[in-house]
Amino acid sequence: MGQLIGSFIATFLLSRLCLWLVRKFRNDITAIAIAHACAFAIATVLAGFGNADGGSPNFLSEALLCFPSIVVWFLIETVQFRKKNVATPSAATTPQ
Repeated sequence: MGQLIGSFIATFLLSRLCLWLVRKFRNDITAIAIAHACAFAIATVLAGFGNADGGSPNFLSEALLCFPSIVVWFLIETVQFRKKNVATPSAATTPQ
């Protein structure tokens, strides 16, 4: 249970960092997906090496541990993005 909570914290911080970097270039759903995929990869590698304890890293078990948390953060960010875009319609969709 502690590792799952830790993965939620780690993936949250990594996803925010990746979102901050990616949104400098694009601000759409693709940017959210790219940022969360990068955060998932980084979290899996860090957790794999961190839990190796001198042995070989087990990336598969760490990926399975990080996957639910990164999906939760991706869904939250996607819902927030869609709500923000619905609340502020673009000039092309407003009636003249």
